[in-house]
Amino acid sequence: MADTPASSTRDANLIEESLRFDNPVAALRRTDACPTSISRIEVEASQPTMARHGTSNRDVESFDILRSNATTDAAFGVGSHFCIGAALARQDSLSGFQVMFEGMDDLPLSFTNKGAS
Repeated sequence: MADTPASSTRDANLIEESLRFDNPVAALRRTDACPTSISRIEVEASQPTMARHGTSNRDVESFDILRSNATTDAAFGVGSHFCIGAALARQDSLSGFQVMFEGMDDLPLSFTNKGAS
């Protein structure tokens, strides 16, 4: 892959689209600090909850590293629960993809899976 600003954005989008497509975290367990409600269900303080977000924002029919919102995934969490190793994981993935794709200039940048179930 040529090293240009466009290819740098494409490479970063490849990582983000891969994370969106197959999220590395299936669920997060939390203990609520105060009473709240989730989708009209009352949750008491110190009650354990689990957010199952492994398939959120997953579209099995398309993989497109050129999508305009490629960087809006929550694969590494958000806010105070953001993964401190996210930058390292992204860089490691990018290095791996760059080595793997050397000499594969005709690789398609997107696909549509008509047979997805």
